[in-house]
Amino acid sequence: VGVSVARALHPAVQLKWPNDLWVHDHKLGGILVETASINTAGKPAQRRYAVVGVGLNIQTPALAPSHSHADAPLPMPPTSVHALDDACAALTAGLVLTRVAPALVADLLRFEREGFAAFATAYAQRDALKGRSVRLSDGQEGVADGVAPDGSLWLLSDTQRIAISHQEVSVRPC
Repeated sequence: VGVSVARALHPAVQLKWPNDLWVHDHKLGGILVETASINTAGKPAQRRYAVVGVGLNIQTPALAPSHSHADAPLPMPPTSVHALDDACAALTAGLVLTRVAPALVADLLRFEREGFAAFATAYAQRDALKGRSVRLSDGQEGVADGVAPDGSLWLLSDTQRIAISHQEVSVRPC
């Protein structure tokens, strides 16, 4: 989803694992994917479905005062589609949707057929964390080293390379 939206929007859009769209270390938007198996009248689940949500800042939102704990990571500053370049400054939400939706539908169908492998190279080209020191929400620190074939984040620690796939992981550059 991230690769598809980034490609449809602008070459400067990067992907921050697992679900954010970034431009020059500013948050452009976020992605949420929820999956469910649908059962029919006593039969085992036949298909798994995904509900995909994409939130994009069309205009740069004003920053609200922070009421977070002193040790909590600061949120990434926002940016917007309008800030990407002069050509994007006039885009409305409807125009952004007409740019993103067809590409996203085609890429979701491709993902269904081919899986993450079809998008791994494109993801690597837009990986905002690759080679950067990061801290996870569970306190682990290391260097982000790309993503594994299943989409997990590779984290290089002092002693090992581990795949991070937990849903509750939050990654922030150190």
